[in-house]
Amino acid sequence: MWLLLALHFCYITTSEYNTAQLFCMLTGMIDRKHCTTYNTPAKQQSWIGDIILQGIIFTKTSEEIKSAIKHRVQALQARLDRRNQTLDEIIGNQQKVRSYMIRSSVSNYSHGRESTRKIFSSEHIPLEEVQEINKLCQRIYELESEIYRLKLVSTHLKSGENHRLQLQELVFYGFQADEQTA
Repeated sequence: MWLLLALHFCYITTSEYNTAQLFCMLTGMIDRKHCTTYNTPAKQQSWIGDIILQGIIFTKTSEEIKSAIKHRVQALQARLDRRNQTLDEIIGNQQKVRSYMIRSSVSNYSHGRESTRKIFSSEHIPLEEVQEINKLCQRIYELESEIYRLKLVSTHLKSGENHRLQLQELVFYGFQADEQTA
């Protein structure tokens, strides 16, 4: 109750801040400069909802977490398999790999300086294709890292324990909105 009164008082006396900004400053969650992006009513409502959700703690057993992680890893593995198949096709094309390696060894950006444009022969792949391959490799790395982190957590969870999870952890482990709890 005191928080609402403080918010009301500060809101009336301080016209430069909105309710969401004052709330976060009073609770010490974030400083004034980080609150300035929440200055429209829709953003305030969404932001306050995010704060409320962050405060909710979910209690899950080790077995529930391991089950959610197992399903999440399977979904990630399917995505990784598709990307690995695409990478294997690229690697199978020796001319494309050669061109990619040559183009990747040369800087493609002038960083604002006037410079002569790099010229590649017609047998080299275009810059867009180099960027697509880079993005593919980056995504493969991200998927492999996420799978490893999930397996690491699953391996070290002791059976029979209850764990308090925040919303971000719940989502990371792969819990779904449509799952029924016992």
